[in-house]
Amino acid sequence: MSFDLGSLLQSQLGNVLSQFLSQNGEPAEGSAKAAGLAIPAVVAGLVKHVSGDTQNAAGLFDLLSGASGNALNGALSQATSGTDLGSLIDLGKSLLPNLLGGSAANVSDEIARESGISKVSGGSLMALALPLVLSFLRRHAD
Repeated sequence: MSFDLGSLLQSQLGNVLSQFLSQNGEPAEGSAKAAGLAIPAVVAGLVKHVSGDTQNAAGLFDLLSGASGNALNGALSQATSGTDLGSLIDLGKSLLPNLLGGSAANVSDEIARESGISKVSGGSLMALALPLVLSFLRRHAD
């Protein structure tokens, strides 16, 4: 059985991310485009993080399946309801440098440029997208 992880993530998370941007004053078209760019950027960053580094791979595995990832439980329902998005964004900001390295700011700036949203919104988008992607993967890791 095969599946397209990108399409699956986009269908589960795209509207939540796009709606977050729209609620923060970004135009609907730019919000949808930015959400569509952020999800594969997060996945690519995670793949790069674990490629050839068993310690990073073990850390990500623990985050997805162990107690260290408990903060990710329920993140999607939290984001869908709009409840305390600040805590999810703060979690994402704390994880971004470790999981995506120093390129996270450049990636969010490029997403902002490509989609027409502000750089501030691009940074918030990446900070929200990361815990949502991780939460989705954690939920499906079993």
